[in-house]
Order: sequence, then structure tokens, then C-alpha cells
Amino acid sequence: MELLINFIKEEKFLLMVSEFLAFVWKILAELSKFLGVQSKKMAFEPKIFSDLIKNFSSLLKNLSSTGKN
Repeated sequence: MELLINFIKEEKFLLMVSEFLAFVWKILAELSKFLGVQSKKMAFEPKIFSDLIKNFSSLLKNLSSTGKN
């Protein structure tokens, strides 16, 4: 279990997760365009996603830095 926690704290893991989520987000954005989703509430905006990834990454970095103390 400790090995898994250490792996999650790695920056490479955060990068892999953020790249995967960005890929999924792009697919959802293309699907919403293809399906003709016009509502802004349902449209997928990449800026919102990138902000979420930055916040999530900084949160995990803060958690990993507090674990090192």
C-alpha cells in the first residue's frame, strides 16, 4: 500500500493522469460538437478543464510535500 501511495505522489503520475484526462476531455468536446450541443452548460470548455488540472496538481504536490516532512 505504501508503494502505491509513493507512486501516486510522483510527479510523473500526475502528468500521466492529467494527460489522460485532457485526452478524455478532448473526446467529450468533439462528441458535444458532433452531437450539436449548443448549451454552454453542457459544452466542454478546455480552459475550465486545464484550470481543474492545475488545481488538482497543485493540491497533490502540496499533499506530497507535507508528507515528506
